Amino acid sequence: MRKKTTSRLCTMAIAGAMMAATLGMNVNAADATDVHFTKTLDMRGAQGASTPDVTFTYTIEPGQGVGATENNPEILPGVDGATVEEAVFTHTDADLTDEVSVDFSRVNFTKPGIYRYVIKEQTSTNVDITNDTNDTRYLDVYVVNDGQDGYKIANSVLLASERTPDNDG
Repeated sequence: MRKKTTSRLCTMAIAGAMMAATLGMNVNAADATDVHFTKTLDMRGAQGASTPDVTFTYTIEPGQGVGATENNPEILPGVDGATVEEAVFTHTDADLTDEVSVDFSRVNFTKPGIYRYVIKEQTSTNVDITNDTNDTRYLDVYVVNDGQDGYKIANSVLLASERTPDNDG
């Protein structure tokens, strides 16, 4: 009985946190800049070299769903339609970072929840670039009611490996 009550309290706390995040953000799925990540070009192994001309491209596809248990919430497979822009660096760039947007404007979420996507960085065509050995990232987007009979993205988490959040947050 105590474990069930604790689990329910944790679930209520998570729901409250998601609601608080929703109130603090004015983001909707039609806004192409609502989810983004930073691509960093690591030049530590090329001291004195200029920034190379290189473009990084990505694919995005729905990830695997995970059923809810007593210890973790349900993770839904992502919905088709999301795209990821390119990260572009040129020899004139002083900044070795580029903000990459994930566009959800063509995605139709059907209910609130956590949706999982798999983002894969494609191998660069620049022979001077050594790509990251882990080219796969997992993007979990937290979708909530938008208050207007629709849904919006309230938060997102980009992970280097597949993980399932637990009910303790």
